[in-house]
Amino acid sequence: MKILLPLSFSILIFFLAVNYSVIFASSHLDNTSVINPSKQNKLLVSFENNVSPSYEVMLDPNERFILSQSYSWVRDETSRYNLVSYSIDGSGPIPISRLARGGFTLDISTDSSHSVVFVAVSQFPIAVEGADVFFFTPESPTRDNWFDADSSISVVVPKLIEVEQNKIRRIVTDWSIDKAELKKVLDDDSEFLSISAIEMSNVHTVDIITKTQFKLDVLSEYGTPVGEGWHDAGSEVTIRMIPPDEGLIRRVVDGWEGPGVKADGNSAQLTIRGPTTVQVKWTTDNTPLVLVIGIPVAGGVALIIWRMKTVSASVKKPLIEKKPDDRLASMQYATEITDYVKLKTLENLGLMRDSNLITESRYLQIKKKL
Repeated sequence: MKILLPLSFSILIFFLAVNYSVIFASSHLDNTSVINPSKQNKLLVSFENNVSPSYEVMLDPNERFILSQSYSWVRDETSRYNLVSYSIDGSGPIPISRLARGGFTLDISTDSSHSVVFVAVSQFPIAVEGADVFFFTPESPTRDNWFDADSSISVVVPKLIEVEQNKIRRIVTDWSIDKAELKKVLDDDSEFLSISAIEMSNVHTVDIITKTQFKLDVLSEYGTPVGEGWHDAGSEVTIRMIPPDEGLIRRVVDGWEGPGVKADGNSAQLTIRGPTTVQVKWTTDNTPLVLVIGIPVAGGVALIIWRMKTVSASVKKPLIEKKPDDRLASMQYATEITDYVKLKTLENLGLMRDSNLITESRYLQIKKKL
């Protein structure tokens, strides 16, 4: 037997059934949202000894995350912090290639939470004033003039700094640390000044005191210059020439050419205000040669003339052939003249040697040739 329900009742039952399904589906979605929320991971960044504030970063599993940290940052007015190493999730320290500037980056996995701990050390600077060329030993770990706290270093400076090759140079004379009393540089054979055992527990300044020197060149065709070379800027310099030892030929200084040169015979004075070149002019004095050779020759000629007059007076017949004894007499006269010239030359040479006009060695050389 069929039971026929009124239309209105059937409609009511259908409405209730549909409404119940919607309520269940909504309840099911709400329960799913509470049980499986969207996953979020965290990155905790901290610093050993609290040298910088800690912070947190949210990590999105669907995105890549790059952690960036400055290599150096300010500690106070005279010091800074510099990264040394890091550790991640409690691992051992991982060294960082140390630099003074820029940023260190680290690729962080975002599939889970992580913690990173950075280690940094304090650094202090040292300034070197008065020298363009210098170096530190050991070298700065950050490749500049900053050094880790409590480290000990040395500053090394060349004693001679060439500004312009063979013209201008600077010589290190004194030094000091932190404006203390100046200390003299030792005058020894070492090429470098080493200021050692500087404790980097604070900022330091090293002052290098130098003086400028200029090159003085003397150009001369003859002789030996005395006084050329390197001289302090502004100094008064006297230079002189030692004439060459050329025996009977004398070279005499005839003049000096150069900026501000005051000549005085074989010497000259000038003030060094820059690289300077002085030219020496010479003339030749043959007086000693004339005295040594001319006087004996003149005496010999006079003797010949006197002999000739004597012979002319005694010989009445000049066209008559000379007898053998006359030829022998003429040869004797020539020998006497030669001996006379040689004797006088040796006497004059001896006088020149005794007067230091020629050296002993030169005297012996000329004597040997006579």
